[in-house]
Amino acid sequence: MPFSDEDFLGIYQVEGLAYQYWRTTALMRSLGKGCGIVLDAKGEWKYWGSKDLFELIKSIDERTDSSPFETSLVGVWFSEEKSQHENSQKTLTNNAIGTIYNLDKIEIPDFFAEMGLEIEQGFTPNFIPVLFDLGNFLTAHQFMANAFEKRNGVSLEVFIGTIWALSNTTALLGPTPEEEKEDKKALPTSLMNLIQRGYKVVDFNIEEMGERLLPAIKIFLPNSKFSSDDVACALDKLTFTPNMQNDVSLWSGGPRSVIIPYNSQAAILDFQGIPSLLFTLFCMIAHDSTKRGSVFEETFRLALKNRGYNVIHGELKQSKKLMRELDAGVRIGNKLILFECVSIERPLDYEIGRPVTFANRQARLEKKISQVLSLADFITKHSKGNNFDFSWAEEIVSLVVTPSIEWAWGKSDELWLSDGTPRMLSASEAISFLERHTPNN
Repeated sequence: MPFSDEDFLGIYQVEGLAYQYWRTTALMRSLGKGCGIVLDAKGEWKYWGSKDLFELIKSIDERTDSSPFETSLVGVWFSEEKSQHENSQKTLTNNAIGTIYNLDKIEIPDFFAEMGLEIEQGFTPNFIPVLFDLGNFLTAHQFMANAFEKRNGVSLEVFIGTIWALSNTTALLGPTPEEEKEDKKALPTSLMNLIQRGYKVVDFNIEEMGERLLPAIKIFLPNSKFSSDDVACALDKLTFTPNMQNDVSLWSGGPRSVIIPYNSQAAILDFQGIPSLLFTLFCMIAHDSTKRGSVFEETFRLALKNRGYNVIHGELKQSKKLMRELDAGVRIGNKLILFECVSIERPLDYEIGRPVTFANRQARLEKKISQVLSLADFITKHSKGNNFDFSWAEEIVSLVVTPSIEWAWGKSDELWLSDGTPRMLSASEAISFLERHTPNN
């Protein structure tokens, strides 16, 4: 069917609806955080609230905008393992390629220079290529593997392996011989598609694609034993069909498909959709939240150790009847940094600012803040115990660590350190905090 005027207008109508949706949900989240609005006769609104409230909203927006893709909706954090970061073939083979919208219209000359490409100065692509570690993603979510397979009829390993293979075998295919002969410095067509469109068009047949991707998956998962039929099953789950339209929800962000057929022999691979798919992948899948919390604690401690920190954790025993639990502690000079870890799943109605959801989340976080502050009091009163000695600590800093950035609902000392640092930090923010306070780092 040819592209029509109605199709062209439809694109702009959808874009307008997307903007309207974004603006409305931003409003609803502000209401959930305590803002009010004043409506005029035309239905337009102006925000109403205190100066402190607007500053808090600005703070979380700025922190969120600068945060990388490293968490899923269920509250799981998958970090890079720094000890394997430099000159590591394992880390390179873990990475998949996706794209994010270049909302700030930034230039990325270093990216092109590393590929030996020359482009015009001032060129700003519509999308920015990003690498994310699917190996760490798979490891961090392994505790949900059985529940995922039961829900989807395909194993988590083959599903993630298929995404990795799709990304790495199609995203940055080199120029054709004709292109290379014409201009060796020309930007390859495949790369231009990636950074200007965020997608690629490929020949597509599920059975043939399954056979073609299987050898690539063996690079990512060398010990895997699944077949091309298993890969075909994963491809089927990743493919958009008309029957899925009724299930797609804007406010849930899914279910997202990265393969969009447009005729019997071809399909669009949506690289911009990969991070979104992974973020919501485990939505509505029942799992053990206690296990999720344990995984987060272990992952955070591992990230600290990989960065050279000596991590203290476990029971602090003052006596048989008097003891406390420490999720993670780090010594920097004569300063003791205490971390209380908490993994909280983000409900779908967080996106639309449901006040009761914000209130429940706040109550859970308030409890964790109280825990870490009381732990600092315990150590101050009992600097030595049966299995610990913190008598060297001249200062104790208490922090709550979460997978993603959390809303700070006030400006009290319970929520902020004296230097303006939030007491509740994402895992990456907590690592940056340590690095800033580590001498000669």
